[in-house]
Amino acid sequence: MLTLGTAKNIIHTVSMLLAYIIVVPIAGYARAWMAKKMGDDTPEELGFLTLDPFKHADFIGLLCLLFFGVGWGKNSPVNPSNIIYSPRGWLKLGLVFFTDVFCYFMFALLALTVDLALVGQEVFALIGQGGVPASSLVISIASVLTFIIYWTIVLAAIFSIIRLFEFLMVLNPRWFAYYMTHNQLFLVVLYFVVIFFVTPPIKLLLSLLISYLATGILHVVGFM
Repeated sequence: MLTLGTAKNIIHTVSMLLAYIIVVPIAGYARAWMAKKMGDDTPEELGFLTLDPFKHADFIGLLCLLFFGVGWGKNSPVNPSNIIYSPRGWLKLGLVFFTDVFCYFMFALLALTVDLALVGQEVFALIGQGGVPASSLVISIASVLTFIIYWTIVLAAIFSIIRLFEFLMVLNPRWFAYYMTHNQLFLVVLYFVVIFFVTPPIKLLLSLLISYLATGILHVVGFM
């Protein structure tokens, strides 16, 4: 017999998986698309210019999402050398590096706007839980949206710092060669440093900004 606790766990797990399938491929594709537009075909050549979730899924990142509530997809590879030396290369490279951060922010804003329209102000008390386990269709949809809000705000906070460090390293000629040789190790170490020491205040600021924007949008369209 399916207990209420088991049902809640199933709904919460399904919410995380749906959020992952929706968010990770789009953010990875957007970064690859922007890189191509700015002059770097590396992500396309390696197969990242696709919405196939299997290409963008990261096994360790997915496991961390399921067990710890915070996970990630594969990093769409970029070769800064193909961009930085072009006219206004630093600006183009900044657009490429921060594309996924922008996607996470927009996902959170869109999901919160729809969630507020469906559930109302109660959603703010549920975001920290990472989901809204319930049985009705509307609340089940809100559960997926609420987890998207919670998770993408965390990702936006984490990767805003990571991308800034990457960007600054590439701009510095002495650090550029090191970044190109050791960027994967650099990302792993920086990822965990950012999670434990930097993310909380940035997450709070992003949450406040997204909340104000979402409520503002709903006021403008007459839903609140």
